[in-house]
Amino acid sequence: MTLSRLERRLRGLEAQIGSTGAWRAAAWVVIPDWTFTAPDGTQVAVQEGQPWPVSGRALNDQPMRLSAELKVPADFAGRPLSLSLDVGGEALALPA
Repeated sequence: MTLSRLERRLRGLEAQIGSTGAWRAAAWVVIPDWTFTAPDGTQVAVQEGQPWPVSGRALNDQPMRLSAELKVPADFAGRPLSLSLDVGGEALALPA
């Protein structure tokens, strides 16, 4: 398959965009422990890299609350903070 000059340039720019996050971030902190809460109150603990919890009924069509706690390291004091979530699909993230 032959790519046009524009297509090659767009692919190159897409690759560069992915690397800008690491350039902007002075540090990363992984939040390892999360809790999913179903509408019926059922809670499931999940860690980074694990699949979304599923029970006998399909939870994909129900809203799930995803929560975690994080203590900001002391050396972050006075520095700008941001949160980047990759939940692996569609999501609406609202601050608690």
